[in-house]
Amino acid sequence: MKSSLSIVGLTGFYGLLFTACLSVAEGRRGISVAPQAQVEIQPTLGEVLQPGAGWTNPVANPPAVGPGPLSVANFTNPSRQLVTDELTVGVSAYHVGEIDRVDFSVENGPWVSVSQRTLNSFSGLYDFNVTVDARLFAVPKVVEVRANAYPISGQPRQISLKLTVNPNSVYPSIVRYVGVGGSSNLSTCGVSAANPCDSIATATMAISAVSPTGTADTHTIYLLAGQHAWNSPGLPAHPNGSWTPNSWLTITAAPGLSKSQVIISNNSGAGQGIQYVHLKGVTVQAALSGRPAPTFHDEIWVEDCALVGNGQHTSVGISGWTPGYEAFYVDHTSIRDDKDCLVAGGDVKFAFAGNVTCEHVGQSGFWGFPTGIVYRSKVNDLNPGNTGWHPDVIYANYQQKEFVNLTMENIEATNQNAQGIFFKDIIGVTGIALVNILFEASLTSNGNSQIASPLHNAIFRNVTFANQSISFTTSDLQDISARDSIFSRISAANPTIDAALQAQSFANNHFINRVLATPANTIVPLPPGVLPPGTVTPGATSYGSSATTGMPQFVFSYSGGPSVGPFNAYFLGRRQPDASCLHPTQLI
Repeated sequence: MKSSLSIVGLTGFYGLLFTACLSVAEGRRGISVAPQAQVEIQPTLGEVLQPGAGWTNPVANPPAVGPGPLSVANFTNPSRQLVTDELTVGVSAYHVGEIDRVDFSVENGPWVSVSQRTLNSFSGLYDFNVTVDARLFAVPKVVEVRANAYPISGQPRQISLKLTVNPNSVYPSIVRYVGVGGSSNLSTCGVSAANPCDSIATATMAISAVSPTGTADTHTIYLLAGQHAWNSPGLPAHPNGSWTPNSWLTITAAPGLSKSQVIISNNSGAGQGIQYVHLKGVTVQAALSGRPAPTFHDEIWVEDCALVGNGQHTSVGISGWTPGYEAFYVDHTSIRDDKDCLVAGGDVKFAFAGNVTCEHVGQSGFWGFPTGIVYRSKVNDLNPGNTGWHPDVIYANYQQKEFVNLTMENIEATNQNAQGIFFKDIIGVTGIALVNILFEASLTSNGNSQIASPLHNAIFRNVTFANQSISFTTSDLQDISARDSIFSRISAANPTIDAALQAQSFANNHFINRVLATPANTIVPLPPGVLPPGTVTPGATSYGSSATTGMPQFVFSYSGGPSVGPFNAYFLGRRQPDASCLHPTQLI
């Protein structure tokens, strides 16, 4: 039995009709599709996890289930979310040889196996998901969900997610208001909008003074209309170490106000002093500084906000919008008119971006994510102008560290005068899943994607490089699987790299010629159905014809001359790939 769908995308010179078929049996373990693209699929709740007595062992990968590298897997929820009833918890998991199942457990309770991707109501992804019900816990506390992502053959990966459960809101949220011209009296300020506190710091201390725990965890600060300082004045040290030791303090617009009416417009440069801070539903015009890691372990969750800079070729700060934080989670947020979209530099240990829209940025989309996930996000109009910046959508370089377990899923990067991927001058990338991505360079762009550092355990699934080639300048390549994707051109810098590339797995991909004539880099469009000439100009094209069958065949090109690879390269209009694509609702 076959399920089929059609996906139409415009990619510069080419109007691409990409048709994919997948057997139901294969779909169980591979990338799932819906029987008909026209059917609207509603999210369903996954199986409810039953709590256990708590974990006594550290996070550790299960034993291997055969030869193969580690799975790439990340939760699609921000950490420490507050749960009062039911929450869908999802995992995005991929493997070069495909995923068999993901097993879940909360607090060392019974393991639940999930073998099929379904629509997740929280993330909007098709992922492996279950349900956590806070009402199954006796008291409010922080709990830990673990998941094991099992490949068909290879090394499973175990990952961990902490959540804050508050069954039926046993502990109600304490609220304090903050407004311009407010009071600094901790005993009386902020109880109502009529008498607000004068700052976020004052409101945090006022909440802690009346909280049963003596801290501000799970409580709320309402910002009144106007402009607010992020960290002026800063918080003093908490007597017991942290104002929020376990979960988020939410800072949000007061009820009835839109995000455009509440603005964070000032940043003194110092860390704010709240360990877990959740900013929601406001406009941000200044960097949101945390205390510097690794001395401190601050984390920030930015949800449903508008981050607005002063122009595409200006910067709110040298370290982006969230400097100092050890981890950041940015969710359902727009970012525009600044040098960078999201930067994970320095000592950031985890970075999360879900449902993020970036527009009019000058240098990078997602820079330096050491481990983490980006999903259902867009980058439009990335252009450095005359700044001399190095523009890239996915950017990892000039950091002597290894990038591990990265998920990049459902990303639409359009009108880019930039490289789609740039990995250079790092220890390497080990474990990355690039799934359902469009890199569409503008017709005037000279940027090409570049892999110049070691790349191990890399998965390309349904990735389109439009008007842009991808160049490999390292031979340290292992366990790379590229399938169901569209490449304008792939090039190797020398015969050694060419041989390393040919040892990887390329299957059911389209390869589109971009350059047909000298001088090099002259862009000449090919009409649909027209093949390049059989004689290939060295270094100028990566398309050729098989000498025996006459069918199009992929060619790695390098300065020393062409080398025909042993790959099936199906030209558009001649034959469609017979492998799977993701469901069209996953294409943004």
